[in-house]
Amino acid sequence: MAEKDLKCADAKVITRVSVDLSLDELLKKIGRAADKPAFRDAAEKALGAACGVWSPKLIYRWLNCQRAKKTELDLTCPGTGEKGRVDLGFSIQFVEGAEMTLIGVYTVGQELEELAKSASESGLHLDSYIYDMISLGVLEKVNDQVNALVENYAVERTWGVSPFLSPGSVHGWELDDQLNLIELLPINEIGVEKSSSGILHPFKSLSFLIAAGPGLQEAKVGASCQVCSRRDNCEMRGQT
Repeated sequence: MAEKDLKCADAKVITRVSVDLSLDELLKKIGRAADKPAFRDAAEKALGAACGVWSPKLIYRWLNCQRAKKTELDLTCPGTGEKGRVDLGFSIQFVEGAEMTLIGVYTVGQELEELAKSASESGLHLDSYIYDMISLGVLEKVNDQVNALVENYAVERTWGVSPFLSPGSVHGWELDDQLNLIELLPINEIGVEKSSSGILHPFKSLSFLIAAGPGLQEAKVGASCQVCSRRDNCEMRGQT
């Protein structure tokens, strides 16, 4: 991994996140359809092409946190005093007892997204679908590394950790609040841009907040499924 400090923002950028996605992992993510030989052959070919293309990147930042109003969380940079505020809504309960938060954005990169787009435009819809599944698999691998980063930080302090929280994906934390989160990060450093409505580009990019503190009890970062706004109607449940 190549990491550099951004002193102006107390942020860290990893421009080459090491990711290893196996064929078996990809087939498991695809599900029952992968039992068909044609599907498996297409998946193996797509994975071979994607391995040399994906370029996941990560930017993150540790901030002090303190509950503000009923559902709002104040975030403060310990080095610069820079402040921000996010409204977690219902999910504020998952950060009760926290003292620090790791906020960040990670992306699979534009290159893999272009592969999926090119395949779709060429009528290779199966290939395009598989590239999308590969993108999700790569993002999950980066997510695992982010979780481990927070868990190790908490262990050193005998703290606990919160679930993985992402605006627009958890109950109460609306997508439009993503702008308040990513304003605290120079996301251009990893090639990510935001629209006026807060949508991230490349599309396979994700912002997050994970809390740590003495008042939290869990040693492992919980899967976002437990706080997901789609947990009762999710096509991915049961595939992991």
